[in-house]
Amino acid sequence: MIVPDSHDRVPSLKWLQRHGYGYLPDSAPSSNPQNYTNGTLPLDQLKISLDQKLRYTSIIFRLRPEFHDRLPFPPHLKNVKQICTYMDDGSEESIKAGKGMFVLVRADGGHFCAFTGHYGSTRSQPTNITEMKAYVRSFKPKKPIPDWIFGILDMLEDIQDEGSVSALKIPPTTYVQYHRAVNLPSNFVALGDSVITVNPVFGEGAAKALRCALSLHKTLHSALSSGSKDTLQPDFSVNFFAEACNKTDWIWQNTRLTDYGLPTTEPIAGESLSSGAFLRRYGNHMQSLAPKNELAAWVLYTIIAGLGTPIDALHPRLILRHENVSHATYRTTDLHTSALDGGSSPETTTFAVIYELFRGLINGLDAHRDVVFDLFFFMLYWLSVLLAIPIGVYLLLLIGWHLLRRHLLSKTSGVLELPLLARSRSSAQKIPGTAVICGGSIAGLFAARVCHDHFERVLIVEAEPWVASEEGRRVDGWKQTRQRSRVMQFASLHMSQPFVYKGMKYMFPDLDEECRRSDISIMPGDPAFVIAGVPIPTPSPYRESGFPLAIFAGRAGTETLIRRLVLDKTAHPNIEYITGTVTDVLPNPTDHSRLSTVVVRTESGIQEFEAALVAGSIHLRFCCLDIHQPIYFSQTQTAPVPPV
Repeated sequence: MIVPDSHDRVPSLKWLQRHGYGYLPDSAPSSNPQNYTNGTLPLDQLKISLDQKLRYTSIIFRLRPEFHDRLPFPPHLKNVKQICTYMDDGSEESIKAGKGMFVLVRADGGHFCAFTGHYGSTRSQPTNITEMKAYVRSFKPKKPIPDWIFGILDMLEDIQDEGSVSALKIPPTTYVQYHRAVNLPSNFVALGDSVITVNPVFGEGAAKALRCALSLHKTLHSALSSGSKDTLQPDFSVNFFAEACNKTDWIWQNTRLTDYGLPTTEPIAGESLSSGAFLRRYGNHMQSLAPKNELAAWVLYTIIAGLGTPIDALHPRLILRHENVSHATYRTTDLHTSALDGGSSPETTTFAVIYELFRGLINGLDAHRDVVFDLFFFMLYWLSVLLAIPIGVYLLLLIGWHLLRRHLLSKTSGVLELPLLARSRSSAQKIPGTAVICGGSIAGLFAARVCHDHFERVLIVEAEPWVASEEGRRVDGWKQTRQRSRVMQFASLHMSQPFVYKGMKYMFPDLDEECRRSDISIMPGDPAFVIAGVPIPTPSPYRESGFPLAIFAGRAGTETLIRRLVLDKTAHPNIEYITGTVTDVLPNPTDHSRLSTVVVRTESGIQEFEAALVAGSIHLRFCCLDIHQPIYFSQTQTAPVPPV
């Protein structure tokens, strides 16, 4: 099997096109798309992209304990990791300004990160703490930003020369729609950034990689249950991409609709920014409800935690909820008494007449009491029927929502299927041959861990030599002197959803112990949301039990932790790691529907590896620099941070 993983260059497409895959039989690569039916597309039209014009800056410090203790945190934030996640709202003013974001978070190894992000170039991108303070002051919140935030920035400004600055202009995000392809090799899969890259501000990269790995695990288990042990079925690739689409397509669609709300976004070819306008308005309404509505706050938290579904925001109570309308309140003085007092004003006379009419009506009804009772119960019956219909409809909607949500927690978000990651084939059931993982980033490492449970041998091919050395697996990953040249955000803010921690616990039973050794905290994943200056309250389900746990570490610490766990020879003796660049994949000479060989360029020359499965996770994604203003890519401004 062949699995590509990585970071708008997608080598997998080049490999496949070179050997005629991805097109209808006997058709040229430029074949007419109208010949493709049932939503399929030729290989060269699978990739779509949009450009959010997104910029963000991370300034990371390694603070001495005595300095950290002097930072003016409120008492309730002294020991939490996620200190503040400030977001602009969806107001017209915020959108014109680029809808900014500001985050303060503690990471592994005593690191502290201050982060800003926005769309377009209306705001100036900060490259130091002084500029970041001005950036934060440019927000126009409904409630003032607390003074303690500026107190922290004032203290960081005094040591800003010690900070490591990563100021990025994010390139366009892409989606290779493999699930719409035709004639792909049956033992080829792609996952991670080689399929979808999304707006990194949403923090869904690792969760997306885990969902791809879960899809691979589930498809391999399905192949086993169908009786296929020694080889993969002819429709294996089709089944995998359909399953991965279920798990990840909604992430692309949700972030796309959000990004289309900014006028600076360049949409997908053939689309306009008006796409999804109604859903965007509904989403902005949800954000405005969150500070004062627990259900809306719960929806917001579950989505950010990666534990929700696409329909969480469509809870019937939220759809039917409407703002309380302030009706005029009329004084209820004793009108009939005033009228009987014989007041001379026209209003008094009118009330007296109305009172007499009602009194006459009541006296008349009293004379026909039986008829009145029959009429009353007749009206009460039909009123009950009329009330029962909307109540019944609401209850049906509520039951349907809960049933559909439970279904989507498995099919789409994968939350209920995470325990599957703890299942493994027996040695006798493992597929003969080698699963070749092209790329050793997070998605590739997750794929290797999954393939360990299904194949006799797993081979990870990674281009950067130092990653395979002890430096790339050290316990204190945050002390690495090297950086990933292929990972744009390696020195930037990195956040993992609670979904990732839950999944990793099933794959790596000793995860908590390894985190402790690496000085990586596992703490409740409270995102500490503040929207337009208004804090989002903790939803009631989390008040007693607490927020789901999450891993708090930088990208270097997170990836190094996963690599060390995957390459543990005691736990995973059949996983190997080599340094090289995949240059081609070759079809089986006797069966073109399958790939047979992966060609790798190494220091010692070209090597060929037979593959039962080829997994592509390589997507070469580079930072686009703006020549009109200084942008630092993972650059320390003066000297490295001195050791504590």
